[in-house]
Order: sequence, then C-alpha cells, then structure tokens
Amino acid sequence: MLPNKKKEIRSIVGMLVLLIFLILVNVYHQNLSVYWTSFLIIGGSLLFIGVIYKIIKVIKEY
Repeated sequence: MLPNKKKEIRSIVGMLVLLIFLILVNVYHQNLSVYWTSFLIIGGSLLFIGVIYKIIKVIKEY
C-alpha cells in the first residue's frame, strides 16, 4: 500500500471512531434536549458525509 493511502484509511477510521464516540456520549447522557439532539444530528451528519467523501476519494484515486 502507498503511504498516502494508509493516511487516508487512518483518517477514515479516525472519523468513524469520532462518530461512534459522538453517538455513545449522547446515548450515555440520555438527554433529549434540543441542544444535544441538534449536536448529534449536525455533528453526526457532518462526520458521516466526511467518511463517505473520503471513501469515494480513496476508491477513485487508487
């Protein structure tokens, strides 16, 4: 594997870990206030879009 591809894969794994951490923190709080719900929706969707973008970028590049 090329070093650049390893960096891209580590970046994808890191973003997935952040997404899982974000979901677990919200489940642990069990707080369905507007702030936490919007934080989960906005943060989760941005991370998810980032992961999808990186995966597509890696597939097209290699």
